[in-house]
Amino acid sequence: MGSWIEGVAVMWRMAELTDSPLLVSLVQTAGSLAIVMLAVPGGAISDLWARRSILAVTQGWAVATTLALALTAAFGLLNPVVIIALTFSLGLATTLGWPAWQVTLPEVALPTQMPAAVALNSAQWNIAQLLAPALTGVVLAVAGTSAALGLSALGFAGFFGAAVLWRPARVRPKGGLVHVHVAGRVALRYARRSGALRAVLARTALFVLPASAMLALLPLVARRRLHEGASGYGLLLSLLGAGALLGVTLLPRLAPLGSKALLWVGMLLLALTLAVAGLGRSKWIVWPDLFIAGTVWLVVPTTLVVAVQRVTPPRIRSRGLGMYLAVYQGAFAIGSTLAGLVANQLGIPTTFFIAAAALASGALVAARTRLPGVEGASGAA
Repeated sequence: MGSWIEGVAVMWRMAELTDSPLLVSLVQTAGSLAIVMLAVPGGAISDLWARRSILAVTQGWAVATTLALALTAAFGLLNPVVIIALTFSLGLATTLGWPAWQVTLPEVALPTQMPAAVALNSAQWNIAQLLAPALTGVVLAVAGTSAALGLSALGFAGFFGAAVLWRPARVRPKGGLVHVHVAGRVALRYARRSGALRAVLARTALFVLPASAMLALLPLVARRRLHEGASGYGLLLSLLGAGALLGVTLLPRLAPLGSKALLWVGMLLLALTLAVAGLGRSKWIVWPDLFIAGTVWLVVPTTLVVAVQRVTPPRIRSRGLGMYLAVYQGAFAIGSTLAGLVANQLGIPTTFFIAAAALASGALVAARTRLPGVEGASGAA
């Protein structure tokens, strides 16, 4: 909830401060760039140090960052530079905590329960995505940006409290910063040698790079094309969350298709939703389109995360997830920036059409190439 509320509040505030698609898209880029910088070290830290401590520190950091956003908004100092800088800071906290959070799942679920555990982990995120944007839109309209960001800080504080109260088995740290550096190099060397991991990471980039245009430009779609306010923008994001919840229920039923098919079919379907978003100027077209897009955004990344875990040895699994996160967010940062640049020159509809064509082309590449290690496996396994 804290993460979604912060994202909606700062994206909408940036859209209020400027009509530049590039500046609006740079909010997404800032958060993603921070993740790219620390994703692999974050995975190494998670493999070497106590995960409870990692989660407590990173969530405390997130609370401090969102409080700083709320205070700058309260004093009228929340300008584009501050938004981008503090979004970058929050991205750093997210990066260091994400691998530790993901790798806690095998500690609380049996191997046969992992597909359900991953789906439930995605579900709690998407339930928040369903509720938080609509709530944020109302708070923004009634009480302003500072109140919304204060609510975001409360959300992160809840996660911080959960991390502090968690009592896992004691884990002795396995090394310091030098060991983290060496562990990161081991993971990168494994990625270079593992054709299976490279294939999953390549599909991640092919999916995220063009797909990022939708989220990067959605505030401007709400303001310019649908003539909506903050509550309307929140509703659009909530529709993505509702679609993702449908994806959670569909994923077990789609599993017989196999991971490879789920990926390329999902890419084609999202390409279609991008093209429709480029054409649509009515909420009656955009609303169901975003619902379908939300379903795809759940199915494809969940399939990719599980594929990474399948092709990565347990001893470096956190680092494998860190590399996935680096590729995912690197593609998101590049794609968001490119979407802003193209929209500045050619407009939002043309940008969506270009992204749709790129995503469809990536789907064809993914369909014609093998996915070693997970090909033929279920999309949720």
